Amino acid sequence: RSVASAPLVPAMAMPLRKQRPVTPETQQEFMDAIFHLTAVVAPLHFPVLVSDPLIEDCPVVGASSGFLELTGFSFPEVLGRNARFLLEGVPEAEVSRSARKDASNYCE
Repeated sequence: RSVASAPLVPAMAMPLRKQRPVTPETQQEFMDAIFHLTAVVAPLHFPVLVSDPLIEDCPVVGASSGFLELTGFSFPEVLGRNARFLLEGVPEAEVSRSARKDASNYCE
């Protein structure tokens, strides 16, 4: 089946599962996800960042060209990192605690 025909499922529609530790198997799944997501997400001109919540620390597995252009990061700079890196250099007073709390409601 081609990547283009793969259905995109909104994260909210997916059941929550526990994270798995990083192992050779999850590393291979991570690499497979990067391959497929790159084909789908990378060409998008609007900002999109995709993380895998099933892998420990929710690493970034995909980023659109719009995201890279907006932020100035390259794909290798974001790949495998937790999205918290986007808060580096942001004063704590400027970080919305309510947004963090709301987002944590989707994690086990």
